[in-house]
Amino acid sequence: MGLGPAGDAGVGRVSRVKRAHPLLDRVSNATPLLGGTAPAGIDDTRSQAPRFIRTFDRAVSVSDLADLALTIPGIARAAARWNQATGAILVVATGSGETPPGLETVRAFLDTRRDVTVPLHIVGPQPHNLRVTVEIEADPGYLAEVVKATVRAALHGDGEAPPGMFTFAARGLGQPAYLSEVYQRLDAAPGVVGVRVLAFSSLARSGVADVVPAAIDEWLRLRSADLTVTIVGGTR
Repeated sequence: MGLGPAGDAGVGRVSRVKRAHPLLDRVSNATPLLGGTAPAGIDDTRSQAPRFIRTFDRAVSVSDLADLALTIPGIARAAARWNQATGAILVVATGSGETPPGLETVRAFLDTRRDVTVPLHIVGPQPHNLRVTVEIEADPGYLAEVVKATVRAALHGDGEAPPGMFTFAARGLGQPAYLSEVYQRLDAAPGVVGVRVLAFSSLARSGVADVVPAAIDEWLRLRSADLTVTIVGGTR
């Protein structure tokens, strides 16, 4: 088992090799070491396990490209679709939502397993920012600030269990978000008695949308500055 994201290192940070050699005076990494991913959980294992059986190491359909890409170390998310004008589009991402280093290596791996006469474009993920404003009726038995922190964690908390619903860990590439999801998640939060969503849309828009779509290369992200939480009730 590796170190996961904690094992990533910037340029010049690696100074030791696993086994010494008399002809080596010192070592240093000229490029950053990226792509560390935390150990797979049960849901990830359930999703990854059948991919080889579905493809048998060959890409016949567009979806096979994503399945094969996910067998490459360092790639945690992949999605593919067909564009009538440009051909197959494959989106790949690390566990932290970044573009994996060395996309040409990904292409080389896939080119030995697919029909290379079909155009293939490989790209990284793009965050699609949201704007959310909610009014929360808090249980009088809870501190208002505690309820506010709980609501914020439920929507965009990183490192939470489960992760905030608008973080990369919780969203699939191209996965839309529904207004009902927001109500369901917040209604289940401790200390929340009632929820009223006053704004739910892409950052460039306004109003309350029933659904916010995402393109195949996008994941829906909610930043702290774009979330407004007002608490009604609760203990001050």
